[in-house]
Amino acid sequence: MLYGSFWPSIKDQPSMSDFMNQMPEAMRSMFAMSGADLSTPAGYARVELMSFIGPILAILYAVSAGNAAVAGEEDRHTMDLLLANPISRTRLVLDKLGAMIIGILLITAVAGASLLLSGPVFGLSIAAGKAAAAMVHLGLLGLVFGALALAIGATTGRTGASRGVPALVAVLACMVNGLASMGVLARATPEALAVLPVRRP
Repeated sequence: MLYGSFWPSIKDQPSMSDFMNQMPEAMRSMFAMSGADLSTPAGYARVELMSFIGPILAILYAVSAGNAAVAGEEDRHTMDLLLANPISRTRLVLDKLGAMIIGILLITAVAGASLLLSGPVFGLSIAAGKAAAAMVHLGLLGLVFGALALAIGATTGRTGASRGVPALVAVLACMVNGLASMGVLARATPEALAVLPVRRP
């Protein structure tokens, strides 16, 4: 809703699109801004919500939930109380995973509903199908890193590892995505490297 309120003052300003076009290609690719048009509702939502804030919030929640699921219980010394109940360790992990998935679904559903309901108030009309697809993408993104945090926490029982490793993987994934968008990875294939000059002794 907050981002939607800025839309009326931005949509008719060509300076914003010019500013985007003047940004380095590496930065636009890194934050999924390449090809986005701020003068359109979909382009504005992509830049303001889907390029940085949305993924960061989804990953932060999912990793926090995955970290607290098992490693957090170990750190708080409450795991013994949970395991005192007549449930297996597998059931415990699956229940924690289910709770994390429900949380991700609630967050993305609220975000999608807010975008669809508040957008028309400010003239930011986005097709329901596109908004739903974007929220599904955010949910799956969060689920990947949340499941990784849960798996590491269940394996090691260490909160530091279950937070740090998914965060590192997320940063690396962002960098790889940006490089792939720029075509850097395609230029680094063995076929491309084969044409490089080789100094022979």
